[in-house]
Amino acid sequence: MLGNDSAQVLRDMATQVRTGRYDVPSSPEDFEPGLARMDLPVLAVTVRGDGMAPPAGVRGLCDKLTSARVTHWELVLGEGTRGSRHYGWIRDNAALVERVRAFADRA
Repeated sequence: MLGNDSAQVLRDMATQVRTGRYDVPSSPEDFEPGLARMDLPVLAVTVRGDGMAPPAGVRGLCDKLTSARVTHWELVLGEGTRGSRHYGWIRDNAALVERVRAFADRA
């Protein structure tokens, strides 16, 4: 188990990585049709150097949002950021907060 992620969340993520479908074995819901129908502005953020959510994986998920207006943005954390890149934005969040605020104001 990594960090504070539950074992079930990790199993669900592993299924998605293996199959390429947004399947959540712990849920009876089929999320794929809903993802395709979602007609909203979406800000997809990757964190440079994050091996748990690499840009290709984020793009793969965003490709399922065929009706959404997706904006991609890469967050570059400061050199002194402690901890993993995946969670590093929690402590080094000023750039992300500003970007999300600007995105929400435009949306």
